[in-house]
Amino acid sequence: MVCFFDFGQRPSRHCVRLLNRKAKQLRDQGVFVVCIKASNLPKKRLNDWRKKERISLPIGMVGDDSIKTKQQWAVQSIPWLILTNRNHVVIAEGFSLNELNDKIKQADN
Repeated sequence: MVCFFDFGQRPSRHCVRLLNRKAKQLRDQGVFVVCIKASNLPKKRLNDWRKKERISLPIGMVGDDSIKTKQQWAVQSIPWLILTNRNHVVIAEGFSLNELNDKIKQADN
C-alpha cells in the first residue's frame, strides 16, 4: 500500500500515525505500507517529526515536481491511499483508513 501525504496537513500526519500504529498488524496480513511525502518540506523537519512520533514506516519523497508526480499517480486529494494485490495490481485507491480492512479482504479474494 502506498500513502501519499502532505506533512503540512494535520489529516495527513494523522493518517501516517495511524498507519504506523497498524503496521505490524498490516504486515501480518501481507500488506506493506510505504509513505510518500508529496509536498516540499525540509528533510530535517520530516526526520525530526518521524523521530518524535516514532514513525518506523518507510517514507519516500517526490522529486521537485510534486504536481506532476501526483498527476501521474492520479492522486486526487491528500492523504491518498493506494492498495495493490499480491501481483501489484491496483485494486483500490482514494479510500479512507476506515475502509482499509474491507479493501484488504477484497484483495485476498
